Amino acid sequence: MVEHFKDLTKKEVAGIQKFAASPFLNSNKQVTKLITFLSALHPYLQEGLPDRKSIYNAVFDTEKIDEINYRKLISDFTRVFENFLIYNKLEKETVRNKIKLLNSLRLMGIRKRFMSNYKEAAAIQKKIKIKDNTYYEDQIELLTEFYYFNYDKLRNVHSECLQDKSDNIDMEFVFHKLHMYLEMIFNEYMNNKSITYKKTFYNEVINYVRMNEKNIMKHHPGIYLIYNIVLLWKTSDDKFIKIFLDYLESQTKIFPIKKLKYYFYYILTYLSVKINAGEVKYREVNMQIFKRMLAKDIFLIDNIITHSDFNSVVNIALPAKEYDWLKKFMEKYKNNIEPEFQKDAYNLAMAKFYFHKKEFQKVYPFLNEVQYKDSGYYLNSKFLLARLYYEMRKDDPLEYVLQNLRQYLREKKNISGDYLSISKTFVKYITALLKITETDKKKAKQEIHILRKELDNEKKLVPNKIWFYEKTDELSKSL
Repeated sequence: MVEHFKDLTKKEVAGIQKFAASPFLNSNKQVTKLITFLSALHPYLQEGLPDRKSIYNAVFDTEKIDEINYRKLISDFTRVFENFLIYNKLEKETVRNKIKLLNSLRLMGIRKRFMSNYKEAAAIQKKIKIKDNTYYEDQIELLTEFYYFNYDKLRNVHSECLQDKSDNIDMEFVFHKLHMYLEMIFNEYMNNKSITYKKTFYNEVINYVRMNEKNIMKHHPGIYLIYNIVLLWKTSDDKFIKIFLDYLESQTKIFPIKKLKYYFYYILTYLSVKINAGEVKYREVNMQIFKRMLAKDIFLIDNIITHSDFNSVVNIALPAKEYDWLKKFMEKYKNNIEPEFQKDAYNLAMAKFYFHKKEFQKVYPFLNEVQYKDSGYYLNSKFLLARLYYEMRKDDPLEYVLQNLRQYLREKKNISGDYLSISKTFVKYITALLKITETDKKKAKQEIHILRKELDNEKKLVPNKIWFYEKTDELSKSL
């Protein structure tokens, strides 16, 4: 678990130091020493972890490693680290902890403290505007404790808490089922509908939300948003994009930044799938969302933008020719990208930036700075380099890049299935494109027609699909 210490935030590092220093939570002084040592190194751990010798010396003040002691140290550290993660999670669950306390107070029959803590928990719940599964679960348990504590008084009268509990059970069920339907539909779509799932209660759940739409819009925004996303995927009707975005905009003030980002990415996932399938009309609404997110600073969570989010924006803004906006975006966030990917993400983005502006000579310096620590960056850099050589009519270097890609795909056993499929598809189509440039005009027309038909019917994700269409158009016009 030592390698995961770098994944802690600054606040969590301070927290684990206090946790380890507490005799009640940790009595192992050697683990405390190790945590102090790692905490001091935390800002630099992304660049590399300390070796066994350094760890052992920091804890035992000797360079000669006793393997049994070392293994015990790491085992004890792992236990403390995992206990801290549990403790850290529990500390944040204010209502859940109150419910556990209420359960104990109920069993002990301590009325005054029970009612005091119940009122506090109920007040917290009442302030929650964005209701999710945690809210519904907590509300159900809270009402359960209240009902059973007051059972003698409530069993023979009309009890509002029973109706409230029933309503929350309904909402929890609807919330979970809608999320489940979305996962199923998305999975079916990504597998070209070759698999199907049994979506029990689908019509009942959809009809329930439709029949109670006003109440759900007002009191259960999370359910209303996911309901519209499910209908969007199910029907492919673009009206649900507008309904979703207009409603989300109307609720912006009650959503914390993390939740706003969470819901924006529901719609962005749909748009990304459509754009990757060649439906470029969705770029415009995608850019509108990105501009909203930039204006509200939604990209940053804990002052970090993920490299995948950074790359997603770049890959949408460039084909849309939003160069000035994108330059502003990249300069604003380049130092906020996850440290592990910061340089590679920025350099690859700048290389793509100049490629799209057809300033080809400016691509090389940035592309040469990409380190290839991650297979995704290696492959995307090679895709870009291959396209660059094609644009500059450098056939021999292009052939060399394709040979390198084929060899890389053969030798690397840890490449994910998605990357493997995408890479093979890219090599297939750029090889076909190159072949057309080397054939006679009469045959070239036929080959272009075949290539475009293959692109139209391709079931797998084709990276840079729009670019391939553009190149076939250029070839057709040149004949």
